[in-house]
Amino acid sequence: MKIFITGTKGSGKSTLVQTIIKECRLETAGFFTLPLYESGKRIGFYFHSIVPVEHNDQRFSIQQTASNEVIPGIFDQLGVECLKNSQGNRYIVMDEIGYLEHDEQHYLHALEQTIQENKNIIGVLRKCDIQYICKIRQRSDILLIDLDRMSFMHACQLIKEKIKEGKFK
Repeated sequence: MKIFITGTKGSGKSTLVQTIIKECRLETAGFFTLPLYESGKRIGFYFHSIVPVEHNDQRFSIQQTASNEVIPGIFDQLGVECLKNSQGNRYIVMDEIGYLEHDEQHYLHALEQTIQENKNIIGVLRKCDIQYICKIRQRSDILLIDLDRMSFMHACQLIKEKIKEGKFK
């Protein structure tokens, strides 16, 4: 089963993914998009591949006052390589799919193909109405968990039950 978690900023989406990975002892591949800090202040985000890739942990955005400036090409290069190297029997983590990669067409194609071809996915979808995110949310082969409508604890219990029942294989 393919599980995607959505919710507003700060609802615990990424924390839920990390909790499930740890508590279920999942063997993972895929990626995390993580905040980059300097002197305690967030200065952007970087892409971290769980699987070996060349030039891992690359910054893909620069924090501006009210938004993020995207550094072009990071998702099309590092993201595509990560997704290609993540194929197999592991759980593919996609944390998070958001709006900053909207111009990275090679990456978006690889993302769609990875979701289509792999059955073990646990991901985070930013809560926004962008075409490729809406397309993922509307897929009939995913379980979408909205942390704005379900408590963290209930969502965690539900996902762990699916894994235990073997429905997340």
